[in-house]
Amino acid sequence: MKIEINFTNTTDFVAWWGAIISTLVFLWDIYKWKTTGPKLSVSTSSNMKALNLPGKENKTWITLHVQNNGDKPTTIMNVGIKVYKNKFFKFIRKRSKAFVVPGVGASPNQSIPYVLNVGCIWQGLILQTEELEKFAKENIIICEVYCSHRAIPVESRIEIDEVVPQNKSLEK
Repeated sequence: MKIEINFTNTTDFVAWWGAIISTLVFLWDIYKWKTTGPKLSVSTSSNMKALNLPGKENKTWITLHVQNNGDKPTTIMNVGIKVYKNKFFKFIRKRSKAFVVPGVGASPNQSIPYVLNVGCIWQGLILQTEELEKFAKENIIICEVYCSHRAIPVESRIEIDEVVPQNKSLEK
């Protein structure tokens, strides 16, 4: 029994095999490139009161939590607030007002710039003013966290619910 190998077909097979494997390796490299580095999750909570924080009690605050879920550290450079009239203006990035929030760190140990290591949480406090409450009733308010690893800030929407006065009970 004689086996003949047609080198044209074998060469074609090897060429296709190499093309498929190199394409898969290229796609894997793109996936690794997109998924490595710092991954920040940002959340905000409004109508918060401070306990045992001298100088911050008897005021209403918006708390800001930033957690690094990635595999590399980053540096929090700045925090800002942008106000948009509605979802359409938010979509086209046409803001009506923009603010920078200085001194936003919840404690002196977390002042900005702050290196946020992998698995760590940074907390900030933004004073909830009457002006912000008024903006929240009529507009969309976005908190932006600027970091060293990307040019575009990480965003979280600030929703300020109506505050229930302390002398009124929630029970009926």
